[in-house]
Amino acid sequence: MASIFSEAGSYFKLAYGDAYRMLRDMRLSVMVAAGATIGALIVGQVAGRLLVRTDLGQTVTQWLVALVGLYIAAPYTVALYRYVILEHIETKPEQLRADPATLTFFAWSAVLNLAATVPEMLGVLTEPNGPAPGEPIFTSYATSMLIMGAAVLVLAVLAMRIITFLPSLAVDAANAYLQRTWMMTRGRFWLIWLTAMLAGLPIVLASPVILTLTSALPNQFARLLTMFVAGVGFMVVLMLVGTSVSARLYQRLATEQAEA
Repeated sequence: MASIFSEAGSYFKLAYGDAYRMLRDMRLSVMVAAGATIGALIVGQVAGRLLVRTDLGQTVTQWLVALVGLYIAAPYTVALYRYVILEHIETKPEQLRADPATLTFFAWSAVLNLAATVPEMLGVLTEPNGPAPGEPIFTSYATSMLIMGAAVLVLAVLAMRIITFLPSLAVDAANAYLQRTWMMTRGRFWLIWLTAMLAGLPIVLASPVILTLTSALPNQFARLLTMFVAGVGFMVVLMLVGTSVSARLYQRLATEQAEA
């Protein structure tokens, strides 16, 4: 177990080092990938609320808008993965747009994004219209919450097992298969889980600190603006750290698989 902590710690250092280098050397790719993803998230939320009345319809609308963001971001995200995996060799995103491998990367990103909406969709489909007269709210929503919780748990486990799939699509699309990814991460669940948890810990710890400092601002506009900027900043850092973690794990596990 000590060795797993040591390995996870090394990936933690690499993740934030890679995030800094991506911001320094791949600024355009970071801006477009993050801007397209976050922009689609915001537009999807607004469009869903304004155009669709049902919760399920809003979820579907958000996913459809997210597809646009994923398509725009695809070559830039591939460039970021290649930058990390190929040890800081820069790839021009413009050259990747017409590459069939980039289209495959986008298609799988869309599928995985749809899978990520399953817990929310299940929650919407199983959520009651409201508590029965005299029935506690928790009891009324218990079934829906249990189903959503189970779906989130299953999704989290699957995410750990296929964490190297998108990086493999970015650098070796011809040999990128879910079965290969599943075999690659076999027996490495706890290393992957601990690495992901450690990498996200600074963001989790910083969030309440920023929230506390923001709440002390005297002006409401300043509070909202600061929270928005901080939220976008956290999402960008999370995207870069997540890219590094999955890329570095692929780099390591693919080498082990090739040598086995």
